[in-house]
Amino acid sequence: MKVKSDVNTQLTFKPIYANGANDWLLENIPGDNNWHDVLFNLTPHGGTNMEIIYMYLDGGSTELSSGMVHFDNLKIGDAVVFTNITNLEDTTLHSG
Repeated sequence: MKVKSDVNTQLTFKPIYANGANDWLLENIPGDNNWHDVLFNLTPHGGTNMEIIYMYLDGGSTELSSGMVHFDNLKIGDAVVFTNITNLEDTTLHSG
C-alpha cells in the first residue's frame, strides 16, 4: 500500500489466523506528507488461513495526537476470497 501522513506515526497490522496465532507487523511512517510504499508479508501459521486483520495507528499509545493519514492501493494477498462479508460495510462505516 501507499501511505502519507502529516504527523509521525506507527502503522501496525495484526493478522489473526484460524489456529489462534497472530503477528504484529510494524512500520514507522514519517510526518513528511509524502507517499511511502509499505509492504507487510503475511504468511499462514501452521497451514491455517488469516481470518481477521486489525490495523492500528500508534497502537498501544495513550498519548493524544492528531493529524491526517492517507492510504492508497491497499491490497491484502494476491487473491482474496471473502467467506463472510456480512458485517464488512457496517464495520467500515462505524469503526473508530
